[in-house]
Amino acid sequence: MKCPQCQQDNPADARFCNGCGTRLVLTCPSCNQVNPPASRFCNGCGEKLGNPSAAPLAPRFAEPQGYTPKHLAEKILISKGALEGERKLVTVLFVDVSGFTALSERLDPEDVHQLMDRAFELMLAEVHRYEGTVNQFLGDGLMALFGAPIAHEDHAVRGVHAALNIQRALAGYREQLVRERGIEFRVRMGLNTGAVVVGKIGDNLRMDYTAVGDTTNLAARLLALAEPGQILISEALARPVGPYFVLQSLGEVAVKGKALPVRTHRVEAARAVRGRLEAIMEGGLTTLVGRERELALLQDRFAEVQAGRGQVVFVFGEPGVGKSRLLLEFRRHVEAAGARWLTGRCVSYSRTTSYLAIADLVRNLLGIQEADGVEAIIGKIAAGVAGLGGGLDRAVPFVRAMLSIDPGDAEAAAMPPHQRRGRIVQAVTALLLRLSERSPLALAVEDLHWIDPQSEEVLRALVEGIAATPVLVLLTHRPGYTPPFQDQTYVSRITLRGLSAAEAVGLVGSVLRADSVPAAAVELITRRAEGNPLFVEELSRALLEDGTLQRDNGGLKLARPLSAVVIPDTVQGVIMARIDRLPEAPKAALQVASVIGREFSAQLVERVAALPQDARQALGELRAVELIYQKSAFPELAYLFKHALTHDVAYESLLKQHRRALHRRAGEVIEDLYAERLSEFYEALAGHYLQGEVWPRAVEYCLKAAGKARAHYAYRQAIRQCEDALRILETHGGPAETARAAFELLGDLESLESHIDRANEAYERALALGGPEASRHRIAGKRHRPGAVFRDGARIAYYEHGAGDTTLLLAHPLFYGIGTYQPFLEELCGEFRIVTVDPRGTAGSDPIPEDYRVRDHVADVAAVIRALGGAPVVFIGISRAASIGASFVAAHPELVEKLILVGPPTMPPDLREDPEFVLRRAHFTRFEELVKAGQYQDVLRDFWTQVVSEPDCRDLVQERVAMSGEYSPAVYRTFFLTQEAERLVDPNIANIRVPTLVLNGDADLVTPVAGARHLASSITGAELYVFKGRGHSLYATAPLEFAQVVRSFVRTGRPV
Repeated sequence: MKCPQCQQDNPADARFCNGCGTRLVLTCPSCNQVNPPASRFCNGCGEKLGNPSAAPLAPRFAEPQGYTPKHLAEKILISKGALEGERKLVTVLFVDVSGFTALSERLDPEDVHQLMDRAFELMLAEVHRYEGTVNQFLGDGLMALFGAPIAHEDHAVRGVHAALNIQRALAGYREQLVRERGIEFRVRMGLNTGAVVVGKIGDNLRMDYTAVGDTTNLAARLLALAEPGQILISEALARPVGPYFVLQSLGEVAVKGKALPVRTHRVEAARAVRGRLEAIMEGGLTTLVGRERELALLQDRFAEVQAGRGQVVFVFGEPGVGKSRLLLEFRRHVEAAGARWLTGRCVSYSRTTSYLAIADLVRNLLGIQEADGVEAIIGKIAAGVAGLGGGLDRAVPFVRAMLSIDPGDAEAAAMPPHQRRGRIVQAVTALLLRLSERSPLALAVEDLHWIDPQSEEVLRALVEGIAATPVLVLLTHRPGYTPPFQDQTYVSRITLRGLSAAEAVGLVGSVLRADSVPAAAVELITRRAEGNPLFVEELSRALLEDGTLQRDNGGLKLARPLSAVVIPDTVQGVIMARIDRLPEAPKAALQVASVIGREFSAQLVERVAALPQDARQALGELRAVELIYQKSAFPELAYLFKHALTHDVAYESLLKQHRRALHRRAGEVIEDLYAERLSEFYEALAGHYLQGEVWPRAVEYCLKAAGKARAHYAYRQAIRQCEDALRILETHGGPAETARAAFELLGDLESLESHIDRANEAYERALALGGPEASRHRIAGKRHRPGAVFRDGARIAYYEHGAGDTTLLLAHPLFYGIGTYQPFLEELCGEFRIVTVDPRGTAGSDPIPEDYRVRDHVADVAAVIRALGGAPVVFIGISRAASIGASFVAAHPELVEKLILVGPPTMPPDLREDPEFVLRRAHFTRFEELVKAGQYQDVLRDFWTQVVSEPDCRDLVQERVAMSGEYSPAVYRTFFLTQEAERLVDPNIANIRVPTLVLNGDADLVTPVAGARHLASSITGAELYVFKGRGHSLYATAPLEFAQVVRSFVRTGRPV
């Protein structure tokens, strides 16, 4: 078995080459089936395999180093360390000579060798023109990759251009072979796009890679389907390249190895489209948003040009920020004013093509089309130059030379290159300045960061000569390029920044062309795009194209979860190409930083990347090109990714194995660096050890992070952390006591969210794991034991917790849930029996009737107490439920042992005009108005901001808003529109004859502490306790102190 790569002879049963390690397979020339080594016939179609008469490849094709151009080889070798072990989006091209087996059987091996050598030379030239790399010669064809090892944002377009150029180059070769030797030589091609994993890159440029999914396999299958002379591409490739090429859909065809038919397309020709905007204009451009100031500046500079004063404007910004879109909008203004607009574009593969951008301008000026032949071009040059007036005849030979056509002038043809270059500069400048004498002229050259040196030289001369002419030169470029001509007084600069949040929302609507877009989708798009218009557009289209959003009666609806959304290939390609252009050290630092997180410190990158000398310099380079921003310099140097998508793409480019190792290393470094303040990093450590698959550490920090989140009232976040820990324990095992503690914590958290059934399930699973008697007693006491009583046909639900001789009854003020009491319930259920009641309209009780008064609530609670045996209880009424408690003790003194009023609503006559009480009345008057208007969400936000007023409790506000949003309008009306007399404790003060404790926070915005003092002094024998620095939710924000005060009062009759 001869290796197709290095020509090493191997044993017939070898699977890998002894010389270079290449996998040895036999590919059927008829159906492209991969066969085992030593197969004589294809196991897919029966075609004879192997061709002993075929000549080996020429030595220069045996190693990539022999056939890769020097500039490409240098690019690969310089960055190969940073490229190895990365995921890349690529376009795969297979080229195959049709009927090669029959041809090689008919010809002498030496003739076949000579014929294929020339064909390979032609193919290689076109592959390398577009910076593709030939990864494998197949004897009768080749396989090339575009986008790896060198990443390109336009790898798909490059691959198809290369295929068309190969077709064009081989057409001339075919005619020659038919004419000279009677040989019919035709090729067929198949292309697909997708991901590959780049493996080791040798010093000889040989690259190992592993396809992800069927990236290469489908391309090979398409090759087998193609007729001689055809180029077939997949649907995945047709989507990004469709606007740039003429494609003929061939419908769906059956492909071996695919369960479902595959849609294929035949490439016919390239379109006369040169830029992304031109490509998408066929489908209609979106509305330009947020560029009013920039457009005004351009219009001002154009007014200067109209007055005969030349101007140069640089438009600078990151990829996708809208440079081309801005110029397109401005072009309409310029052309409407009667000026001439000419465009020249640099492309990513143009640096080695002399005068490409300027030639584009000149072709635009002279009306030269892509399809024009040499004679037509010569004629258009002559006519165009003559049409500009006399004195320009000497420019013709040099314009022809610039366009790679015979100058038609012996003197020009014989000139040394440097002299001819100078005359080309003069000729182009003269043509453009002469054109400006007829009408103002706008010259737009886009993407200067890709400009070739010769075009840059012409531009420099042009810029220096336009000061007193009606010429406007517009130049766009990305970060990292420094223009060599920007010191003149008539040069301006526009820096395009991202769109504002409101502008981005408007753009989403324009892209999707819908009357309404789900708020969650808009939020995801704007959050991830972070103001970049290209990212906004592509993310919006991706949601529509992948079926996440579906059209519905003029609007859009969500058809599947947003969590499944991936970064579009267009966005990923732009970002990855930019990352790959970085030197090795900055790129490595960026990828390490992506593992650490969106925000990271320089010290962490240094330690994790093991780059103590280079890390800070590398981060400085990343900051200079605006991939990252400096966030702080003190107490330590810290950065953040400018775009979340840049972070995501850098992270996804790493192989999973490498990612795991970096996550483990990051966790170890954080533990070492920040040992004194490790609690700040619990969440990060949980994430690193989870992704690094260090399971015991991951569980430890997940539970610590959950406890920390609970302390900050971020209950849903805490639940997620706890569930992560339990998933790890279930999959990978761990100590029973750890699992028991995790289930108990989960039960507590679900209780705080008022998820009774989930909480009880967690507690039961904790109890099932056994453990010491004390812990089992504690967990059992937390269970919410359900019960129900019926009064007047309505179901009233209640829950029992703990056990003891004394019963504490916790009364809801309608608007709260079980989560209200959970923090201190956990502290007291080991000592007392605690009963909570669901008022009508909440949780397990029946809906609330419209005319539901305080007396009805009192009767419901009395029914519950009697169902429990009728023994007197300690009645704890919080906020509005304090007035219910006062009414209850007045109506049923035999059922109350003691009364605790927490934040009781009161309105003493002598305090009615007190500023705090006046402000409280104003708030509730507004709440009443909002409820009457049905604006319940506005009520929730403002109400809970008053109730939970401590500055460190914003997450608790959000939790309460989310919980209360489940209630019906009847609950809102009953709570907020009750007459004042029923809201207050005051009417029942004289009827309170049981031991009473009044609790209030001295920072309460709902019930000022002065009212609590008045109330305590007005109730015979009442005690008062004031919580320092606490607001109306003191039972939730100070649960330990609250539980201690209640415990003391129940046992001793005094709060302390």
